Amino acid sequence: MTNTDLARLINSDEIQSIVKAPETVSAVLPIKRNPVRVSAARIALNPYHAEVKKRETGAKDAAKAKKAAQDKKSRAKQFRARRKEFFATASKEGEVTF
Repeated sequence: MTNTDLARLINSDEIQSIVKAPETVSAVLPIKRNPVRVSAARIALNPYHAEVKKRETGAKDAAKAKKAAQDKKSRAKQFRARRKEFFATASKEGEVTF
């Protein structure tokens, strides 16, 4: 190497015409998602979580349906009890009920 001035050598027209131009596009970093709150991020880290979530949702739906059926039964029992009480008081002779 005859020329020791490296900066002048790198910036010369001969070298710069061969070197690729730098890209002006900046890299976009993805948003960091919290796996505790975001289910999709948790599934990306642990694919088994999708199965667990499906099972939990099924159990929740079953519990909700069971509770609704129990509420319906208890409302029906209360209605029958009130109806019997009303007819018992209404059928008493000589008493006015409203």
